[in-house]
Amino acid sequence: MIRIFRSKKIAVLIVAAAVVALLLVCMLLITLSQMSSLNQSAVNLQNQIEKLNGQKIELNDLLEFMKTDEYVKRWAENNGRMSEDDILWIADQLNNNK
Repeated sequence: MIRIFRSKKIAVLIVAAAVVALLLVCMLLITLSQMSSLNQSAVNLQNQIEKLNGQKIELNDLLEFMKTDEYVKRWAENNGRMSEDDILWIADQLNNNK
């Protein structure tokens, strides 16, 4: 029988080195696949942040509009708190004061 290795020690070291190299390659592949997943998660989170910032701006604009007389007028009209005659009278008074 032909001997591939000169001694058992060299054979064990080569097999051990091959196993270690195989483990390192597996770890590298796992890490690369996790990085891809993490990058996708980061993009999704960034999109959510941008969406929430847009909603925050819209809510701030709505809050500012709610502080105006126009909003009070619309709210009173829509909830039946004022009649059309009352609204016209108020508009007339505002126009006369200008």
